[in-house]
Amino acid sequence: MVLIGVHRCHRQVGIALLGLSAVAPSACKNKEEGAREAFAAQFTCPENRIEVRPRPDVKLSDTLPTSEPPAAVKADPDRLKMWRDKQTQGRRGVDESCEMFEARGCGEQTLLCCSRPPKHLDRVSCSKSDYTDGIERW
Repeated sequence: MVLIGVHRCHRQVGIALLGLSAVAPSACKNKEEGAREAFAAQFTCPENRIEVRPRPDVKLSDTLPTSEPPAAVKADPDRLKMWRDKQTQGRRGVDESCEMFEARGCGEQTLLCCSRPPKHLDRVSCSKSDYTDGIERW
């Protein structure tokens, strides 16, 4: 009797054959690997020459430009408070959308925002983010 169990990412594949069992990790890529692949593609850099590290200290909202409210909103304290609250809510939602990584290699360096699409747990999607004032480089 052969029993094979296959589970999506971050789980394991179990195989039992005639009373013998083995457990092997599934072949799903993690976000750090996704960041390495995205960097390699963007900068035409071999993956073995790329260093990647997680940046839990950086949020995506830290890399977005800040905007000023319109003059009429700025002049009205109640409207200004509403505008700022809306900005804060929007940034919070953005921060929950991905994990930040920093990658460097082949003379290049960038921040990458990486996420796993909900319906494609075996994929990682990364987009380049800019350094802004206050974000230290590697």
